[in-house]
Amino acid sequence: LSGVPWGKAADVYGRSNILKTCLLLSSVFSLFFGLSRSLRWALVWRFCLGLSNGLMSVVKTAATELADGNEVAERRTMGLVIGMRSWGYLLSPAIGGLLADPVGQYPSAVWLHQCWIGQVLAKYRFILPNLVASLGCFATFGILKLFVHETLPGCRNVSNIPSDTIKWVRNTFRNRRMHRGNTGESKRLLAIKKDSDIDDANDATITVVADNDVSVWSCVVTRRHLVVHWMYSFVSMCADEMFPLFCMSQTGGLGLTEASIGKVLSGAGLLFAISQYAVFASLVHYFGEYRCLIIGSIIGIQPLLLIPFSLVLLQEGSSGHLSWSAFSLLCVVMAVCKLFGMLYFASLALAINKTVPKSQRGTMNGLVVTGASMVRSVAPTFAGTLTMISFSSMVFPSKYGSLLMFGTLSILGACVTLRVRRLKLIRDGGVELENIDQSRK
Repeated sequence: LSGVPWGKAADVYGRSNILKTCLLLSSVFSLFFGLSRSLRWALVWRFCLGLSNGLMSVVKTAATELADGNEVAERRTMGLVIGMRSWGYLLSPAIGGLLADPVGQYPSAVWLHQCWIGQVLAKYRFILPNLVASLGCFATFGILKLFVHETLPGCRNVSNIPSDTIKWVRNTFRNRRMHRGNTGESKRLLAIKKDSDIDDANDATITVVADNDVSVWSCVVTRRHLVVHWMYSFVSMCADEMFPLFCMSQTGGLGLTEASIGKVLSGAGLLFAISQYAVFASLVHYFGEYRCLIIGSIIGIQPLLLIPFSLVLLQEGSSGHLSWSAFSLLCVVMAVCKLFGMLYFASLALAINKTVPKSQRGTMNGLVVTGASMVRSVAPTFAGTLTMISFSSMVFPSKYGSLLMFGTLSILGACVTLRVRRLKLIRDGGVELENIDQSRK
């Protein structure tokens, strides 16, 4: 809900200012969430925490602008931005599990039960991990304040946000009343600037001339980049949902315990976290953003077809547990898919930032996050339905259900690859434009 508003705010009030605002709000709401003693208040504060978190869209915008035209620095920064999330996914659950409910989890810690701290922790069982999160947000706020400069010149002061919001709401309703029934559409101008001595269209640079009222969605180039981002987000989320369902299924699946599934995911996550930055930096350096998009869309999804072969390797192990060969296969496949999925998203973030002017990058990245959240909310339903059809219906034999599941994902991944190849590629300082007249429309 808040991705696009935070992105628009970053285009008006500055990247660093909005990042600091989001961090302060996240720090406060994380603390309140840890102090919740009922489900109702936990939902309220968690909802507020989600609304206040516009970090990812603004960080990707700032990553491009902080590089200041240095493509090598931009690629490295974007790789760190996307890749560091993997370390968060790997370490945060472990830290949270260690710190949650310490009184009940560590009964042998006598000192914890005898001091006032133990009484507080017994009353608020989940305050400790949320306190760590809150302090982490506050520390990051201090780092931004000291070391990160603002990349948007002439931005407004964040103290104007309340008054500007009131004015925006008032003007929005006023304009809707004035223009009710008006079916005219805003026009977006695409201008191609050419050097007077160069006639080759490959050496042209594209400049998007847009008013603040013109939607980012109206640009064909940007829209196609957004669509391929959301398509891949849907397929990757389906894979994340289907894999544990396949592992747990007793009919047609591996029939594993939760502990065995956790070991596979931990092994894959460790392989991914260790190798992600080196792989991204080297591949983007040699192939560029758009070739890496194609590589990521293929290798990030197609290895899922190897997962059903773990059923053959499982016969070597005991029931409910994996053999080393099956364990290794699953870890490598999931790690490779995550690794090249990260390559895809990071390369796309680099490419899509070049399709809009600086004044609209925050809004565009907010739209990226919002759309991805929407398709990821639909993906679990699709994944669950497909798994049920594969293993529990009479339509398809259950022993081949895994082939149907991951074969469907392979086909969807191929559709993503075909769509990526149709993007308006930006290469060698120029833009390959297809159907210029259509883009102008």
